[in-house]
Amino acid sequence: MIADKCVITLDPPPTDPGVTNVLADGTVVPQDATDGWTWRDDGSIELHGKTCDDVKTGKTTSLKVAVGCKTVVR
Repeated sequence: MIADKCVITLDPPPTDPGVTNVLADGTVVPQDATDGWTWRDDGSIELHGKTCDDVKTGKTTSLKVAVGCKTVVR
């Protein structure tokens, strides 16, 4: 996983995007286009709203992508 500001590139992307979650400092971030994350057409993940802001300002220090559990959606 490579994070560039608010885009997380996964190499390779998961084969089933419906069982993918993003964790910021150990807390699950819901899939949400306003304040969470969404899939991009290239298979990367884009962070939005406060989630993105917290990464850019350094408030969030750890991002993880977990595959295997149903995606949490807001």
